[in-house]
Amino acid sequence: MSAVAYSVDPPMKEPLAIAYRKKHEITLIANSLGPGTVCYAEGKNAVIVFSEDVITADLLNLLAEAGVKYIASCSVNRSHIDQLAAAQCNIRLGNVPTASLIGFLESERPMTIALEMINNLDKWQADR
Repeated sequence: MSAVAYSVDPPMKEPLAIAYRKKHEITLIANSLGPGTVCYAEGKNAVIVFSEDVITADLLNLLAEAGVKYIASCSVNRSHIDQLAAAQCNIRLGNVPTASLIGFLESERPMTIALEMINNLDKWQADR
C-alpha cells in the first residue's frame, strides 16, 4: 500500500521507518496536511496523520479526489477528523486503540503508535 505520513516530527520518524519494514511504500514529510499539501497524497492509497492535523470536510473531499481511501490517525481518538464527511467520501478511518498503549513507557509509545499504524495499513491492504 502506498501512503504519505504528514506532520512527522523527529521522535516519530525513526519508529515509522523501522515499523513499516518495507512492506508498504510510505513517504514521511514534516509538513502538516492542508489544502496546499494534499498534492503529496496524489495517487496514494492512504494518509497517516497526527492529532494536530485537523481534517475538515473540504480537506476530505480533496483527499478523495486525490485517490485516498484510508486515513490512519496516530492518536487514540478521531475527533480531529470530520467522521461524517469521511464516510460520505468513502474514506475509511483507523486510529490507535487506547488499550495498545497500556503498560508501555512514554519512551516506548512512538514505536507502539508506529506499529499500530502499520497494522492498520496491513489490514486495509488485506481488505479487512
